[in-house]
Amino acid sequence: MSRRLLMLAGIGVALVLLASCRPAPPLAPSPVADPVADPGSPTAAAPKYSVALDPVRAGDTVVSGFGPAGLPIRVVDLSQVGYVYGETFIGQDGRFALNLAEPAIGGNRLGVLLADPGSTQFSPSDFAGRDIPLIGLVIASQLVAK
Repeated sequence: MSRRLLMLAGIGVALVLLASCRPAPPLAPSPVADPVADPGSPTAAAPKYSVALDPVRAGDTVVSGFGPAGLPIRVVDLSQVGYVYGETFIGQDGRFALNLAEPAIGGNRLGVLLADPGSTQFSPSDFAGRDIPLIGLVIASQLVAK
């Protein structure tokens, strides 16, 4: 009988502990600084080319911008450790528009990477940017407006 009381007491203590536990508050997204405009980024020489994104708003499903014609680019979410939205080429007019795989998230920072340096005349050293571990060389970025 004492064994049964000990088991019931143990269950009671476990229930009290579970009842007193509260879920942790959700983590707020940490702001991601603009890696290209970061003044701490080392620059060996002035870049030959630049890429820029047009303003992006939360919920947008198309990202556009400009850069050198023929450049293969990859658009990623830097706030989501490089989640890939998609890839495209900059057109002969120097513009690009990419349909996103998912709508842009307000407050996150989008980045543009050189998609396939081996298949193009462009070299990573042709651009100002910052090499971010697990993501790659970010040559442009834009904060998504909420």
